[in-house]
Amino acid sequence: MKIQNALTIWLFVFSLLPVSIVGCVALHGGERLVVYAVAACVALVLFACVVATKCFFDPIFAFLNTIKRLTPGDFDARLCYPGKSELADVTRSLNGIIDSLHMKNLQLQKRIEQLADREQQYRFALELQSDLFFEADAATGEFSTDEAKWHSYFDSHAPKTYGDLLKIAGRLVHPEEYDSYIDTFSRNNLQKHLDKGNLNISIEARILDRSGEFQWSRHSICLIPDKRSQLAKIIGHIKNIQEQRKKEDEKTVRYQKDGLTGLYTKTVAEKLIQDYLDGDGRNMKHALLVIDIDNFKTINDTCGHPFGDAVLKELSAGMTNLFRYSDIIGRIGGDEFVILLKHITLANLMPEKLEALLEVFNSVASSIDTEVRISGSIGVSTYPQDGSTYQELFKKADHALYVAKKNGKNTYCFYGDEVESQKNRDLVHGMSLKPMAQAGDSLAIERRDGKYHIAERIFQILYESRDFDRSINLIMETIGLYCNVSRVYVFQNLPDGKTAKYTHEWCREGVRPDIDTLGVLDYSLWGDYRQYFNSDGVFYCPDTSTLPKEIYEGMNNEGVYAFLECAIYKNGAFIGFVGFDECTGKRLWKKDEIDTLILVSRILGIALRNAVS
Repeated sequence: MKIQNALTIWLFVFSLLPVSIVGCVALHGGERLVVYAVAACVALVLFACVVATKCFFDPIFAFLNTIKRLTPGDFDARLCYPGKSELADVTRSLNGIIDSLHMKNLQLQKRIEQLADREQQYRFALELQSDLFFEADAATGEFSTDEAKWHSYFDSHAPKTYGDLLKIAGRLVHPEEYDSYIDTFSRNNLQKHLDKGNLNISIEARILDRSGEFQWSRHSICLIPDKRSQLAKIIGHIKNIQEQRKKEDEKTVRYQKDGLTGLYTKTVAEKLIQDYLDGDGRNMKHALLVIDIDNFKTINDTCGHPFGDAVLKELSAGMTNLFRYSDIIGRIGGDEFVILLKHITLANLMPEKLEALLEVFNSVASSIDTEVRISGSIGVSTYPQDGSTYQELFKKADHALYVAKKNGKNTYCFYGDEVESQKNRDLVHGMSLKPMAQAGDSLAIERRDGKYHIAERIFQILYESRDFDRSINLIMETIGLYCNVSRVYVFQNLPDGKTAKYTHEWCREGVRPDIDTLGVLDYSLWGDYRQYFNSDGVFYCPDTSTLPKEIYEGMNNEGVYAFLECAIYKNGAFIGFVGFDECTGKRLWKKDEIDTLILVSRILGIALRNAVS
């Protein structure tokens, strides 16, 4: 249109030229010449305009028109400027760009069609394999699902928006998986997943179903992008996998249980109990039972280990049948067990449950043909009254177990007022010792070749002694053999009072000597070591795992499972101690054994301090 207007103007000007020329005839010669010159200039200018329009304005108008057609997506628009000029090169380059855009547009359209087909296929597949299928529009948040299926699965109405879904999840998803669930499926994170090319997201979580039980479910969604790679639609499904998880858990449990009894191993039982106390059971009341089979060692020694294994199987089966499936039962030693009774109060625990457990032992004892009578001793601690961790509960239940054994076995004892009223150091010792026997008391311990008065034997050795060190070693050997301990040793304080020297030692055959490796004991490593000796000067520990960490680690490194140490005093001052180690396992010495060790330690201490003097 602009070109046509320009041509009209030019034709109008040229039509005036003849009139102007005719009008100039009447002018004089000089004036006529000026008019002719002006007309020639005008004609020249007009000619230049025509040439400029042809060479410059026409291509520009053509380029603008092409751009105008390309804007709505008309990729058939092209420029046409023949020749070999620079403008022709620009035209060909622009046409090449248009061709490239056209090709990419065709590819994008094909990709969109493929995504649409995949969306339909994915939706169809999910509807076939899922328990519950849903869709959500990312722009509006509109949520759609089968209302009837949703209501049959959950005790609530189906959400109307995707935001409502996340709100409902706060009530239905188990607390342990809730944070992970919301973090995975929040709108902001879904776009981040899409930006990274993660179109499929899945998570497993426990969901509260209509029955009020938490069921394991797999929640999966597929992200559908729009043309600009922004989130357009969310397609998802929920599938119940409770049976699958149960089978997987059962398979895992098989590797966590004791091969002989089918009960949890010590490590697994401890972890399961601690995890439960930290998780689902933290706001409820529970009871921890530590159980020991009375006289089981005698069964193994007299009837053989195969017979003992059969007894263990019978007892384990009886305990499993007695307690609930949810309770945790573990075998933590050769003849020792631990049980966590979940969510139970003393009122409905005692005495029925413990009496029934004792009856399991009595029933097995009645069924076996042996003169050795087995029974069960039980120590009980309660959560959270007696502790909030497995270690705290076990330590107190173990002390209660010791009291039960002290009270005659085949009984149970709670960690309660009687145990708790003892001083902390008495808890370390595990018992309250009676006053020490006086030197010269006639105490005897059974040996295969008869009874010996050990006190008289020690006095005899000292009386006949010509070599003091040799006599001390002989006394320690006599004590070790009589009392059947793994090691007897003596530590004597050095002048600084802060350290003690390992001066004498006797070891049973097969037990590693420590005298050359320990050398000097630095009391400061274990704090005030004297605090562990009771008022009778005795530090008794039937199980070193119950000791403070720094002492337990030292004992464990030396292979010591139980020990008894008796202080040596001079003028009321602590100058060392005599010790007796058990390196074969945890040991509960009998009362007469403990009294004997205390007595001979007193005698040995008198001899040692007099030798120093």
